[in-house]
Amino acid sequence: MEMTDVSHAIQPKSDQLNAEDLIASPITAQIERVDVRQTTEQPVSVFLVGHQRPWKPCKSMLKVMAGIWGTNSQAWIGHAVTLFND
Repeated sequence: MEMTDVSHAIQPKSDQLNAEDLIASPITAQIERVDVRQTTEQPVSVFLVGHQRPWKPCKSMLKVMAGIWGTNSQAWIGHAVTLFND
């Protein structure tokens, strides 16, 4: 029997910030810490001051951040980011 219900596929991941968290307004916060893992799927978790769940930036955003602040993620700590749902 073929599965036709997509409900499970549209649920946001509860372990990270999601687009739904940014519907009401953008979030501007300071980077508190960065965890980097040796994995291909979402290898970087950026923890923001005042937020429980991390932001897991896409590869394009990681390239932007590395271009601005360098490839050592420890140098990103203390910088501010603004996240918004576009």
